[in-house]
Amino acid sequence: METIQDVTYVSTFSKKLITQLFSSSIIQTINNYVGYEK
Repeated sequence: METIQDVTYVSTFSKKLITQLFSSSIIQTINNYVGYEK
């Protein structure tokens, strides 16, 4: 049972990490675009 819980934890952690990276890159892209617009 512990291994299944570990896998779930790792996959949840990965999803959070990917979501965070994805959000940061979108914000970065928007900031760059806005910067070029000005």
